[in-house]
Amino acid sequence: MSYPKNLGNRIQYLSNYNTNTVKLNPDNNSGTIEITSSNKVQFTFPPNSLVDVSSFSIYADFSTEEAVVANDVSRPHYLTRYTNSLIRRLTVEIGGQTISDIEDYNKIQQIFSDYQFGIEGSSKKLLSNIDPLDKRNILGVQRGGLKPLSLVAGTWNSSLRYDKRPICLSQFLGWLGGGAGVKYIDTQLTGNVKVTVELAPANNVLFRANQDGVAGLGNPVADIADADCTTQAKYKLENLYATIKKVSIDDGVYFASVSQALAAGIPFEYKYNGFYQTKGIATAGDSTLRYELMSNSVDLVLLTFSIKDYETAVAVLPDADLLEGSNTVADAAALVTQYNENAHIYAGTSPLLNAKTLATLGKMNCFCSGYFKRTGGMIDTVKFYVNGERLPQYDMKNPQVYNQLLIDMGIHDDTANGIYYGINSFDSWKENYWVASARLSHVSEDDSFISGFNSSGVPLTITAETTKLTGAPNDLDYIPQMFVMTSEVMQVYSGRQINRVK
Repeated sequence: MSYPKNLGNRIQYLSNYNTNTVKLNPDNNSGTIEITSSNKVQFTFPPNSLVDVSSFSIYADFSTEEAVVANDVSRPHYLTRYTNSLIRRLTVEIGGQTISDIEDYNKIQQIFSDYQFGIEGSSKKLLSNIDPLDKRNILGVQRGGLKPLSLVAGTWNSSLRYDKRPICLSQFLGWLGGGAGVKYIDTQLTGNVKVTVELAPANNVLFRANQDGVAGLGNPVADIADADCTTQAKYKLENLYATIKKVSIDDGVYFASVSQALAAGIPFEYKYNGFYQTKGIATAGDSTLRYELMSNSVDLVLLTFSIKDYETAVAVLPDADLLEGSNTVADAAALVTQYNENAHIYAGTSPLLNAKTLATLGKMNCFCSGYFKRTGGMIDTVKFYVNGERLPQYDMKNPQVYNQLLIDMGIHDDTANGIYYGINSFDSWKENYWVASARLSHVSEDDSFISGFNSSGVPLTITAETTKLTGAPNDLDYIPQMFVMTSEVMQVYSGRQINRVK
């Protein structure tokens, strides 16, 4: 007979154990980066150390410089949702060999984050900019990020001209995320571990108010010129550094057993996820994407559509019926303005200041830069093929696409956690958060198994087909993009020989 673990009374000891957290300065700069286009920052893990890879975190003081309109009126720009959106590409090199290289990292991480963090989970990530509209004036009063230019120009709101905040980038995907319960790497065995972060350009990760002073999201800056502005917005990272947890086990057994295993030809193995992607040409909804790869385990396929001309603003006007006493959109906008200047008058009315409040009241929006908006309202059917075989065995329309996504993410029967609060309706999901999925591996809380489609001998062909909804516009406004997630294994042999098993 066996009993649950929480009924046990056995104590285990770990002798001569100590731990500390160390600070890592960037290898290639002084810790201050002014971003007008892509820049890179590199960190090297401590040598000859046993480190907790999952604890790796990057800190910085983030700030923006607002664009200035020809008449010297300030046009504020703010950081988009999730601080990890600042990472366009993430690369890990060990002993000079590239182990992981993820392009469009920010788009991939945003998809996973949207289905991992609900209101409760996001409340812990205070340094991750979960709510990009949560702003305060110089008096510390919450005023929100949706401001007409005239309000921003006011003395009390001068701090709203900039987005200035401490940030932390953590909980990474790929090699830094690890898997199979293994979080620790001994850099004495692996050699130098270098993490290179390529930062996203300002026109991808900053959003601003609309030209007419009505709040909006999604307009680009910097690389794509803002015709109204004489000075383009940009962002800066100062006091940039990373930290990682380091441990030591001086019991005379741990390191000796590892050395004996390596001497016997048994490698140290570390499991992680690899990500690959392809894009299609602009379409109105009808598309076919194909991708070929060889891998021991193809786990998951994700398909989405981004807006080609994402510089078009995505308005965040409150709906007319969300504010008491408002009958038109203009009335609603006027009430928001009045509320911002006379908060005490509307003490009993929801302020509609930040994304969480807007989403809770039913406002549909991506609440991020238009670069990250994922739309699929124009899609009628989705079909996946794996080596010519249909998966699933029927055409998926959007209701099936949404439910299959929950199943493939392993959250369809989760009663304890939610998803991002901006996904507050099926229509909002279709217009702002649309993703279609095809899972090829077993979904389990125990990720020590590698169970995806094995195509190590012959390349696997993955095809995703979509058809346009009848009556949808024929404008070629959408860019299809497919991401493929695999399970990979890093094997470390004696003499710091690294073998990457894809």
